[in-house]
Amino acid sequence: MTDPVPAWFGFDVLVVSPTPTHPQDHGNRKRIYEICAELKRQGARIHFVHYPAEHDWRDQWPLRHEADMRAAWDSYQLVAPGRELHCDSIGEDHEIDEWADPGLAHYLAWACRVRAYDMVIVNYTWLSFCLDAIPASVFKVCDTHDVFADRRRLLQAHGIAPEFFHTTRDEEARGLARADLVWAIKKGEQDYFERDLGLPNCLTMLHAEPERGWWSAPPSTDGWLRAGVIGARNNVNRRNLEEFLNLALPAIERYMAPVKIVIAGGCSADFLDWRHPNLEVVGRVPDVADFYRAVDVVLAPMKFSTGLKIKVSEALASGAPLLAHAHAMEGYPTREPLHQLHDFEEMAIELVKLAFDPAPLKKLAARSRTVCATIQASVLASVEATRARLVAKTAETICVVAPAEALNPACLLHDHLLEALDYLRFIAPIALHVSGAPVKGMKFDFLARFELRRQIFADPALVAALGDDAPDFWTPIPLPALLETRAYRRAYFLADASAQLRVEQPAFDEAAGAIGALRRAVVRCDAIELSGGDPAALVELLRGEADVIVAGAAPWGLQHWQGQKGVLAVVEAPFRRSGAFEAFRHRDKPATAAKLVIFARGDDPVALELAALAEKLSFPARLVDVSDPAIRPALLRGGPNDALAGLREASLVVDMTEQDALALVIGEAALRSDVPVLSFQRGALAYAWRGFETPLRPTSLARLFTAVATCAQDPDALQALRGASARQSKVRFANDAGWTALWRLLTAKSVESLGAAAELWG
Repeated sequence: MTDPVPAWFGFDVLVVSPTPTHPQDHGNRKRIYEICAELKRQGARIHFVHYPAEHDWRDQWPLRHEADMRAAWDSYQLVAPGRELHCDSIGEDHEIDEWADPGLAHYLAWACRVRAYDMVIVNYTWLSFCLDAIPASVFKVCDTHDVFADRRRLLQAHGIAPEFFHTTRDEEARGLARADLVWAIKKGEQDYFERDLGLPNCLTMLHAEPERGWWSAPPSTDGWLRAGVIGARNNVNRRNLEEFLNLALPAIERYMAPVKIVIAGGCSADFLDWRHPNLEVVGRVPDVADFYRAVDVVLAPMKFSTGLKIKVSEALASGAPLLAHAHAMEGYPTREPLHQLHDFEEMAIELVKLAFDPAPLKKLAARSRTVCATIQASVLASVEATRARLVAKTAETICVVAPAEALNPACLLHDHLLEALDYLRFIAPIALHVSGAPVKGMKFDFLARFELRRQIFADPALVAALGDDAPDFWTPIPLPALLETRAYRRAYFLADASAQLRVEQPAFDEAAGAIGALRRAVVRCDAIELSGGDPAALVELLRGEADVIVAGAAPWGLQHWQGQKGVLAVVEAPFRRSGAFEAFRHRDKPATAAKLVIFARGDDPVALELAALAEKLSFPARLVDVSDPAIRPALLRGGPNDALAGLREASLVVDMTEQDALALVIGEAALRSDVPVLSFQRGALAYAWRGFETPLRPTSLARLFTAVATCAQDPDALQALRGASARQSKVRFANDAGWTALWRLLTAKSVESLGAAAELWG
């Protein structure tokens, strides 16, 4: 058993943030960092776009912190603001796009054109304009951090002038409607988004921090109880702490309690002028861990604010005892009475009690660790719920499984890959998984025409074998892991993946097996056979797990699958849909071209006699043994002994194989190049064809030899045969025959419609 596949393995996540993730000295920075770090731990690649809108980046470029971010994430891009930042509202409140920056939107649109992203996380509602620049195929998340509607009224109610961004409910709803998923930072805000704004796709994403273990026991040994407050400098923190101190300090004096209230962090700057024997202002601390180690209990005196109190999560993660106002704990899963005190007076009294009896501190510290673990579990559940919604959006993608040699333009498989991608992309988004050994002449630029640079996956062994030549837009991932993590429901196989799928793989859902959520699969038998695989083995593996559509250009060889359990339909479909084979353009013309090309075994006496007859009639012939392992690769990929090189110069092709896949594909290439093909069969297939003879399908040796001799001597007869060939081609290839059947079978939604399509085309 291999190691479990991380849930987010192979997913590329684009994160747009107005604040850096380093250093984590503000609550919003810690929040963004922890979410990105968790996704990365679970296998995602994080591409961080920093739009530096905060004050410490306004007039300087903190290169050390930028280097930290480059090291932390898979890619980092700094996009400088192209407008004035944090402007006052033009009207009473900001419109949702009042701070929009077209430069940032243009960058994001370009980034999504040139590389792959599965999900984008835009931080803050006021940046939601960025979501309009993201393609619809990318899953869009807005991490709100806070509610901005009615923020002005809240601040004014507490004597604080309007600041930062404040908007109306209608404008907030307009911005958040751009997202596929809205992350609320606490349950109350999720309820507001759903109930008041009418947003259907919301999820609570709490802020969790890993358990730190900084606090182990009350550190004070001098008789004082040190109660710590730490926070950023803003008006909300200042006003709450002022009100708390104005109530708590007199209470401490009244009871003569040995309490020191220690104020640290940016908010200290607002209290430097305060003088009181029970108050200590220490300012910013170099290491926040030292603050938690130095206090006996942590205080969270917040009776009004918006969003979630990030410092509360930090305090819980530190393992320190916590004394909190109930408002400060909104959103956090706790029933501890000392976490839910109703007012500042009650907080002060409980602080006095702990000063005279510190015994409850250890129990309170244990409660912090318990609540921290509960928060972490909640965040992990929300991350998984987000992945489930992302996967639900990507599940409609059709996964095309191709061999590496199909990337060689001279290979016949390249033609089929082009056709499959070009056709299937109109049904659903396409993902391409490439495996096998590297081959000479592989090209990648053609994928741009299908907008596939965003969804190219490759077997890690192939990527390792290519080394520096592997495209940087490929995502290395084994096929079973891709099917597991992406939960693709449909796949189109033109490579034999049975060996990969049989490898024992861990599964998120053990019942799902190696093919994950795959429910419908097209097995393109001729392509798999040409790539050296065993289509029968793949059909056998898949038909017990998914509805299998067996497809190919050789109906006679596919009929035995008809009606078998798990086989939905058997479909005859040309190798290409239209046009000539592009592989011709990549092959050198031979010095001398044969007029007659015969596909047969090299020792076939009938074929040898037919070639001899043509030579006697000055109709140069070439016998090609498509079963010869020394010749077959050249026929498929080009090179010496390449019959395709001169096929355009040939006048007639005779196929004497028993519907060999390679001969059928080359025959189709000839027909599409206006070269007639005579199909001659012996044995059971010849018997089945009796009564259906056409000029292109002689059913006796006499008719075969007569047809070749006549064409060799009479140009009008050859022209008539070419006309018959054109008519047959029109019947076989016009109106996307066969491919239309695949379309209907791949797009049928219900079991009933699947059955109808299978009956119609099977």
